Amino acid sequence: MGFTEVTLRKLELDEIVPPLLYCGKIITQVESLKYLRGKQGGREQVDNLVYDCSQMPNSTTRDTNGWHVHWFNANQHRGTKIILHNEKDEKKDAIYVHNTKNNNPSKHIQDLVSHCIINHTPVRKKMHEKGTMATCGLRREIKCSGLTCYCPGKHSTEKTKKATNSLINFAATDFFRLLNNTPMRTIYQNDIDQLKRDDLVWRVNDYRQNKHKAEPRIKLALHPTSAISMNLTNAMHVDKDDAIRSTAIFYSSPSNPGTTFLLFPFYRLAIECTFTTILNWDGKKQFHCSCTMPTGSNVFSFFNGAWESVRKQKDILRMFELKRPKRSMLPKTKIYFRIKHNDCASYSLQRQDYDLYGNKYSLLLAEIVGICNKDTEHKKYLIKFVNSKLYDGVLTKSVCIKDCVSVDIVEEMLYKLKNKRNNEYNNI
Repeated sequence: MGFTEVTLRKLELDEIVPPLLYCGKIITQVESLKYLRGKQGGREQVDNLVYDCSQMPNSTTRDTNGWHVHWFNANQHRGTKIILHNEKDEKKDAIYVHNTKNNNPSKHIQDLVSHCIINHTPVRKKMHEKGTMATCGLRREIKCSGLTCYCPGKHSTEKTKKATNSLINFAATDFFRLLNNTPMRTIYQNDIDQLKRDDLVWRVNDYRQNKHKAEPRIKLALHPTSAISMNLTNAMHVDKDDAIRSTAIFYSSPSNPGTTFLLFPFYRLAIECTFTTILNWDGKKQFHCSCTMPTGSNVFSFFNGAWESVRKQKDILRMFELKRPKRSMLPKTKIYFRIKHNDCASYSLQRQDYDLYGNKYSLLLAEIVGICNKDTEHKKYLIKFVNSKLYDGVLTKSVCIKDCVSVDIVEEMLYKLKNKRNNEYNNI
């Protein structure tokens, strides 16, 4: 099943429909554009500058209010491909949309969404932005400088932790099956193939396969990280940590549906998410935001993606096992030092992984302050950490060369790896 194609050209900032609600008060277009030109946030957003509901298209009268609107249409069985051109009218990207009343998200997906909204710590919470967003799956945690999974924060018990781990596997499997029964299946599979090439997939046993047989269940390759939202109204932004296109499903109660508009302001594009709406877009490239209308029941979303910070951590850890350029690491050289959480005590360091990931590595930025011996294969260094509260001063125990890699070498190898991946993607 193909896609109906629509083409939109990127607009200049002065041409967009600007958000007019700032810190809970209506402002002028001139004031809004002034704030947007002086973007402050890490995601190039102006915190608390959002769209007011009065600026949204009217679903009843079909008044577009200045937007190119993708209305919800359950009778449109083909997906829609919205082709995005740059200011020079060159094709640069695309957004894919599919509406359906028949493919409602499974109970597992809805249970995971409810569980995370209740038990996981909200992210990106701003005083004058509305709704709730939470995350689950794989992340790079700053506190332990390692790869961990998001855990319940508000109600952290063994029961809620186990529920998160169980529900995310079931929900991710159901999401895979749902997407494969829609026009989005090829787009979704392309993203999964990219995650495989980057070694970023989440391997999950398919709970619906071989249920009554002795042989092992099929392992599915899925997105490693998910974000959940409810009734979101947030500032326009780009997601700089995205390593892959986002694939999301928005849904609401069929008996009393609410409405969220997913907005791409630089194309004046408003996508109506009322019943089940499945979308795929590049959040790292395209400014986007949401505006939820005050009528109807709650609107939920389940996003699937991957973080660039996770990919970088995995890439650096793999470099410890690769043959590296022969280059002397002298005092004052910046290095990455890897250490298993179980080994922290031997260096008089306190574990930061909540005693959950003993055989996983932390990756710490450090500086060489001395060389203990000059045996090339078993060389040991004295190091001190950079921008870390783990240990003040020089570690009393020396570290082995096999657990150190120069930051310069890492950056050089990451640059080559990025170019290689870009060439592979361009040739697909």
